[in-house]
Amino acid sequence: MAVTPDGNRYYFNYGIASKGSGQPVSEDTLFEIGSVSKTFTATLAAHAI
Repeated sequence: MAVTPDGNRYYFNYGIASKGSGQPVSEDTLFEIGSVSKTFTATLAAHAI
């Protein structure tokens, strides 16, 4: 998670990026959004109506 109050960036990282290596999640870790975007699209469409 990242927040930017008053232009200052703060990152809060939880979990691991790779089960095999045990590499932790960092602010540079990329995640696929998958089906989450469908929820946002439906919410925006409902709000527009």
